[in-house]
Amino acid sequence: MRHDLSDLPYSPTIWQRIGGPWSITLRAYLWTAPLGILAQPVVEPSFWNDFGTLPLWLLSAGLGYLTFGVVLWLGWFIFIDRRRSAFTSPLLVISIAIAASMARSATIGSLTEPLNLDGVGSLARLPFGAFLGFAWVFTTSLIMDSKYRYQLHLDSLVSEQVELLHKNGEWIDQVRARLNQMSRELIEDTHRHLQQAMREIAILSNDPKTIWAKVTPEIKRASIRIALAEDHETLTSEKNLSELKGSRSVAFTAIATTPLMNVPLVMTFTSIITFLGAIRLYSTTFALAAIAFGILLHIAIIQLFRYLITRNPSASTFRYFLMISILLVTSLLSTTLVSPIDYDLLILRTIAVTATVFEVVWLIATGFIKYGQLQRQKTIDRAKAENETLELSLIFWQNNISELRIEDESNKSPLLEVAAAMNRAVVTQDLQLGLEAMAFSNLYFAEFAGDILGQDAMEIESELGRIARTWKNQAEVIWSVSGDHVELAIARRVTSALEICVSKAIRHGEASVISVDVKRLNVVVEIKVSDNGHDYVEGDSGLGVEILKELSGNTWQRERAGGLNIVTALFS
Repeated sequence: MRHDLSDLPYSPTIWQRIGGPWSITLRAYLWTAPLGILAQPVVEPSFWNDFGTLPLWLLSAGLGYLTFGVVLWLGWFIFIDRRRSAFTSPLLVISIAIAASMARSATIGSLTEPLNLDGVGSLARLPFGAFLGFAWVFTTSLIMDSKYRYQLHLDSLVSEQVELLHKNGEWIDQVRARLNQMSRELIEDTHRHLQQAMREIAILSNDPKTIWAKVTPEIKRASIRIALAEDHETLTSEKNLSELKGSRSVAFTAIATTPLMNVPLVMTFTSIITFLGAIRLYSTTFALAAIAFGILLHIAIIQLFRYLITRNPSASTFRYFLMISILLVTSLLSTTLVSPIDYDLLILRTIAVTATVFEVVWLIATGFIKYGQLQRQKTIDRAKAENETLELSLIFWQNNISELRIEDESNKSPLLEVAAAMNRAVVTQDLQLGLEAMAFSNLYFAEFAGDILGQDAMEIESELGRIARTWKNQAEVIWSVSGDHVELAIARRVTSALEICVSKAIRHGEASVISVDVKRLNVVVEIKVSDNGHDYVEGDSGLGVEILKELSGNTWQRERAGGLNIVTALFS
């Protein structure tokens, strides 16, 4: 690893990755060298004339790849490591890889005579080696750079997050200390104030002309967390490192069930490597014609299966492995078009299958690169968003919640200060203050849920009584509840949904009478809310509708019948 890595961007260009600090690594060399050694005899005419030369060709290839590794290391040490820079010119990196691969080819060529082998000389092998070196560094640098750059940035973001959590934790302790001095009734009352303040912002967000329309997702998340007192969301720094890295099995499953491969890149590499190897055995005209036919056939097969994989919503590795099988089979069958009198079919089939193996390896490798980058980008983006929210929350603590003093005997709930800040943000159109308050609600409301609501079973009857008292000045709320008690989580979702329904009936329908019927059926709760308000237009995009659908598992429905607005939903 090179020095001065702190300024590396997380989303670099391809050239920045090739010139990055992980472009030439021992691990990448050890992964690729064995495959190259095993494939070397396939393109040697003398091997096909005498299969007994296989050990000598493997020895020659092994020494050639050893030279490849030594030159790579020398180039890395002299031109890259000694510079102590996080970034190297990509042309320099590519030049080192090409020089190392050409040294490999020259070594193999120079060993043919001492080992009594018949083969192409060193100079004739250099073009093949040059392109192989470029293909090697291009592929491996993208894979390695993506892996290690992700780890570097993730470590930095996690360290920042741990520090922010510690600073926020100091304020959490102060709020808890103040909540412990208050009665349950006062805490519940301030909780409802906080819900109402958030609901005001949620209503404003439905108007695309307001500034609050820009932050609908944040409002929705905060509204639901406040309503349900959900458990604390697990942040990136609180997750297991192996969970963030992901497993190879998950990655390969995703690659096999998603057409992530880069077909143009794969086919370019495959055709050039195959051509440079084939002209050792055949005429240039025949090699070009055979490779062109094979490439066109394989592109058609791959594109067909890309379409089939994309069209089928169910994840299945069968289609991917079927594609690979067909690619290999067509490589064998296509040789039947050639006259067995003019060409040895065994040689042709071996070369075709070997080329297809490299093609499949590149299909998987390019898919792995794209999948890894997409998944890692999600993790990095999530960690960045969490840190931004933690910073907003910390600013909110410092600016809007007064520090606790031992001599302070005030019984004012800190949640009232949060609600007051939200109301102030609405009046002054202060989007930043609203975001800070929502960041607090998203992150820390669940921290106080046990203190605020407790973990005892929630009585839907008492909550409906509270809702009726809350809205009694605007409408008469009539309610009935039947059936057994239900779990706390369901009761909270039911109560939150009922509160939103009543609020919408009064605000949008101007209802004067609202009837609420709740039936508890074992693990399912059925609700029906009817009101005499006028019919009002309400699309599926409204924030209140989105929250109701989420709370009810998308079972919420509203219809107009007999002069009444009727809402039904099931909770399970």
